[in-house]
Amino acid sequence: MRYLRLLALLLIPFFVMGIIASTAAATAKAQGKASSPGQATNRNFVTSMSGDEETPPVDTQARGVAIFHLSPDGLSMDYKLNASNIISVTAGHIHIGTVGVPGPVVVPLVSQSACTFRDRQVRCEGTFTAANFVGPLAGHPMSDLIAMMEEGRAYTNVHTTAHPGGEIRGQLGRGNSSAAANKVMQMAKMGSSTDAKQEQQSCGNH
Repeated sequence: MRYLRLLALLLIPFFVMGIIASTAAATAKAQGKASSPGQATNRNFVTSMSGDEETPPVDTQARGVAIFHLSPDGLSMDYKLNASNIISVTAGHIHIGTVGVPGPVVVPLVSQSACTFRDRQVRCEGTFTAANFVGPLAGHPMSDLIAMMEEGRAYTNVHTTAHPGGEIRGQLGRGNSSAAANKVMQMAKMGSSTDAKQEQQSCGNH
């Protein structure tokens, strides 16, 4: 009996250490799974737009960027759309379509209330929900649009009087990371700040 008690006392620490190690491993595995990029929905999408991406390609100096950020509850999307060296903008949308394929409009982005038009620039900012979907996505949930954006089956473009079918376009897809979105967002903010300073200096010179 004394031998068995001694053996039990010697083995208890090993059992305790084993339980602790197993718990730690399970916790680490769960945390790794939760933080894995492949497990979480991409909340940021960004694309640069040019005439080369249009179908057929458009010879233009216009350039643009569109940035989208999904809300934590996945029910709304904030966006910024900036374009320069462009005139007579008539519309801007998210369309359904893969690279090189034109598709139907599903989300309007350009409007008088959302955008400011100045010189050869347009800047738009707003928020949309599934209630704003049109065309083939009307009546669908936000998750359907997110799936298309993540799979590269959606694009953003800007239409003008000279190019009613679209002057600049940019494809949305998985390759557009959160880091890229944040970088472009900062550049957009810096551009807005620079323009404001230039405008103030211009006013001061008059």
